[in-house]
Amino acid sequence: MKKNNLLLLILLLLFFFVFGCQTSELKSKPEQVENIKKNNVSQKRNSQKKTLSKKHVIPSKILYLKYNIHVRDNGRDLKAHYTNWIGPFRGHAIVPVNTKVVVEKWRQGFILKRTDTQQKIYFYFNRHDMMMSAGEYANIITSPEKVLISQFSNIDKKGIKRGKVYLGMSKKGVLAALGYPARHKTPSLKNRFWVYWKNKWMTRMIKFNNSGKVTSVVE
Repeated sequence: MKKNNLLLLILLLLFFFVFGCQTSELKSKPEQVENIKKNNVSQKRNSQKKTLSKKHVIPSKILYLKYNIHVRDNGRDLKAHYTNWIGPFRGHAIVPVNTKVVVEKWRQGFILKRTDTQQKIYFYFNRHDMMMSAGEYANIITSPEKVLISQFSNIDKKGIKRGKVYLGMSKKGVLAALGYPARHKTPSLKNRFWVYWKNKWMTRMIKFNNSGKVTSVVE
């Protein structure tokens, strides 16, 4: 009888021990799940912060303008256009060759930020018309090195300084003075006719001879 009671007591102790452990484990599981959820949320937030910081990093590489950038100054900011808008018109201004800039992203094209004045030039760009990406275009109009102005003829230098085209200018001189022509109207720089926009509506056609010199300007 005593042996039976002793055996029963041992079984009861084992039962309470096992049941107690399971109860403790069950109690701790919700806490563990909650901690895991908190850790996952924290990790996700940290990941999102890293992603956002990468997206908003401003490139630090300083470049030089290869060509004049013709802009419209409305008193608040500067705006440029892939068709050039070479003017004259109200608010027309020129950001000259060799101006130091930093290229930044912008949903309607890109931004050229001057390092001297910190002014931002909002450059409107049409990928379809230009047959290239905004990044490719930015690479065309900027350079890591300054443009050597001494390589140009006197008439080219005059045009570059004033942002205008004159008879006898070379194609390189016209590029530096007016900017890169829009490809949907000037598909190749080898063409004898280049088209620029004076403003949003009016164009100007420049004709070159076989030697690549300007022979006429058609309004």
